[in-house]
Amino acid sequence: MHELRKKELFEAADKLFASTGRVSLRTLIPLLSKGGSNREVGPALVEWKAARGYAPALKVKELPVPLQAALAKVASGLWEAAQAEAAARLTRDRENMAVTLRASEEVLAEALHRLDAAEAEIAALRESLARAETRLDGSEARLTKLRSEEFWDRVMREIYGILPVKGTMNAAQILRLLKPETVRGAAEREEPLTPRTLHKKLVGRAEQGWYVEAETDGHFSRGTFPTLGRRKEAAPIA
Repeated sequence: MHELRKKELFEAADKLFASTGRVSLRTLIPLLSKGGSNREVGPALVEWKAARGYAPALKVKELPVPLQAALAKVASGLWEAAQAEAAARLTRDRENMAVTLRASEEVLAEALHRLDAAEAEIAALRESLARAETRLDGSEARLTKLRSEEFWDRVMREIYGILPVKGTMNAAQILRLLKPETVRGAAEREEPLTPRTLHKKLVGRAEQGWYVEAETDGHFSRGTFPTLGRRKEAAPIA
């Protein structure tokens, strides 16, 4: 029992004894501000009786001194028994706390193990995601490259149709005759068509041997128009 509650109990027991000459659990507990159970109040009441040398007053006559001594001895025995019970209860509480602590440590160890496993799984997932993103980036790059090659192949087919069967044209002349959507398509691919850029593309195709042939004066003439099967063997345009 807390010291403040024990002090209250002692004061209440003193007043009760002074007014009635007897103190019992039944009469004492209602006087306490927070009440209490027999198990809780009993040991403190025994302590009070031992401290006061409690001998209850009799209505008819006082108890003989030998009997008072015997009662005091009984009270002392009860106090010792209460102390033993309190010590045993403290030991049980400590044992229960140790069991609880061990159980808590086991649960914590299991939780940490699960956390480690979850973190390892997350790390593996992140690594897998990084690899997937790398593959995706590679796939997107290849797709972009294929789309660019297909676009410039269409441009070269259009230029093949623009070039005269006999005769030559330079890049600036060809550029003026390209379809507007072709010029827009090049700009969308961040390769705006200028005479300089187009000249470079035409030289690249001439070196591959497809669509155009480069003349010494910077002009171009019609070259070989590849069939579908042969076009697959052509290197990508620069």
